[in-house]
Amino acid sequence: MTPDRHLTLPAEPDSSVSRTAGHVLPARHLPDPPAQKDVALRLYAVGEGARLARHLVRSVMATWPAPCDTDTAVTVTGELFANACAATPGRPVWIRVSWHQDGALVSCWDSNPACPAEPSLPADLLNETGRGMYLIHTLSLAHGIIPETRDSITGKSVWSLVPTHRSS
Repeated sequence: MTPDRHLTLPAEPDSSVSRTAGHVLPARHLPDPPAQKDVALRLYAVGEGARLARHLVRSVMATWPAPCDTDTAVTVTGELFANACAATPGRPVWIRVSWHQDGALVSCWDSNPACPAEPSLPADLLNETGRGMYLIHTLSLAHGIIPETRDSITGKSVWSLVPTHRSS
């Protein structure tokens, strides 16, 4: 990860500035935050959970006041969940999606405190695994990993701030 894109997840984004990709940007004029701006769901690290995690993100973003491009957030959610499944098969995983003035903040908590691999393409480009963190890094405005305890279990949250509006 390049240091300028590996940030600590803010507890509550400041409404006047945005700290993304290591820069402070003036806030854009956006609609008011939606009434339901933060949703979390406990799933299990099994194959069917990935579909539910992606559905959660798409459904929550559909309720937000401005039209959103959900494709990037759904793709990143799938990668975050796949990494959690690899780290903690069959164990509880929490998916969270939050409204942020710069996009959607998607995070995935699992009970394995070990950090995922650095983002890079696999040496064998035909390999079907090993691209998750590279995709997350490429598609995110910012991303990171923070230690977090849930239900008295220490693990980590891997998070990504993804754009919700397509560039022209």
